[in-house]
Amino acid sequence: MWNEPKLDEHAFATRRSKAISATPTREGWDTPGISFADFGSMHVHRRKTQERRVPTPEWALNDEGTRRIVLRFCEGYVGIRKGSGTDAERMQAIREKAKAILPNKEAQLETALRQFHELNGAQPEGTHRDFSIQVQNRDTQIQILRRGLPEIVTSVVYLYYRLGWNSTAIAEQLKLKSPAVREWLYRMSKYAKGESPRAWRCKPQTPWPKDKVRHLFVMRLMGATFKECARELGVCAVSVAARWRQAFGDLTVNQMKAVKGKKRHRRVWTPEQIAKLAEMRKRGATYTECAFVLGFRTANNACSAYRYHCTSAI
Repeated sequence: MWNEPKLDEHAFATRRSKAISATPTREGWDTPGISFADFGSMHVHRRKTQERRVPTPEWALNDEGTRRIVLRFCEGYVGIRKGSGTDAERMQAIREKAKAILPNKEAQLETALRQFHELNGAQPEGTHRDFSIQVQNRDTQIQILRRGLPEIVTSVVYLYYRLGWNSTAIAEQLKLKSPAVREWLYRMSKYAKGESPRAWRCKPQTPWPKDKVRHLFVMRLMGATFKECARELGVCAVSVAARWRQAFGDLTVNQMKAVKGKKRHRRVWTPEQIAKLAEMRKRGATYTECAFVLGFRTANNACSAYRYHCTSAI
């Protein structure tokens, strides 16, 4: 367990006491009893006390608290908003969700690799970070899901808080990235305080392939919702909306069928109304007059009814 934060030490605090010393006192000499010959055959090990900026949280020092925070973090990592049930049930739900999203992650990695090879390692337009690093991040996420997310997160907490390792040493031991270790610890501290960490993904950093963007545009033009597009493309609806904003901004399309699954309503006219409409048209009445007499909403409705029912019978 680490020491509590404290004020800076005085100017002479860094001076270590010598192994061989002799200080005169009233009774004689105060000495550790080690001679230079003895000290020459000894092994000296200096240990520096490391202090951290914040104290070690209480939840990291007991198994029950660690289990609670690790489960909460894993649920957020795989996309489970509200976990319920016992710890064993929550753990099983995390493993099942990890297996479900793993094929999607692998497909995203294949798309990113294909785009990376098409660009010959160049930076895609509209990106602000190194594209190769983002490909590595996707590969890291896949490896974490394959190896077991709860086990890796528990190892990070144990090595950092109970054994005193730093993020770099933990990353080398668990084959991770040190920024990811620090980000995990930050999020777990937020969950422990009852707060919600910032959004997992603010906006996509890499553009989609052109064929995928074209497919999304066609589906939206045909009246598909973001949820339906997400099911077709193998991603979540939030990601589809973000990709749409990234590629088209605030562009809106006039969908060919605004409401899918609903048929257009057509009014059914009685034979008496059709006969009356044909008689009025023979007398030279306008469509506006016919619509007013027969109860049509507009003259266009009367015109459509006349063409559909009367002209086809002639």
